[in-house]
Amino acid sequence: MSAYYYFVASLPGLRWGEPPPLPRTDFLQRAQEWLPPHDAATLAAAAARDPAVTAHPAGARWWQWETAFGNALASARAARLGRDATPHLRSTDVAEAHVRATVQEAVKLDDPLKAEQLLDQLRWQFYESLAAAHAFDFETVLSYLLRLGLLERWAQFDPQRGHAFFSHQLAALQPADSLSRRSTPV
Repeated sequence: MSAYYYFVASLPGLRWGEPPPLPRTDFLQRAQEWLPPHDAATLAAAAARDPAVTAHPAGARWWQWETAFGNALASARAARLGRDATPHLRSTDVAEAHVRATVQEAVKLDDPLKAEQLLDQLRWQFYESLAAAHAFDFETVLSYLLRLGLLERWAQFDPQRGHAFFSHQLAALQPADSLSRRSTPV
């Protein structure tokens, strides 16, 4: 347990919307150096989204929440498309009412980036709650790892690259002659 005190105290703070202060790979390497082998392996399983993370109660709680969240998202998207969600549900886990409400709100948004941000902010809140009433233990470092992963994900979003990719995909869908006809004034 004493290894957790030094490890947690050495971690830089995390804030939603800011760049990640270190890569997850560095975090996992440091965890491997400082934490008991079983806990470091469980963190690595969480980073890989491996069900082995459920061997720890906090990992099981996270896994169950993510499953229920995914089910709520699949149900909301299926409802919006007028389809049956059953083939896309991973278990019978049902998300809490506030999670379902936020997912419904996100699915209704016209801006996919804003929808993703809303969903990831919901995840962030849950990840923070994993560490509530904990300070120097596995729950704290699991929460840190999960939040760090969200920050890394958002740091990869690049509007210029996204626009270039979208333009390339759009051009691939349209034959060249239809583009020239559209650009010709009438």
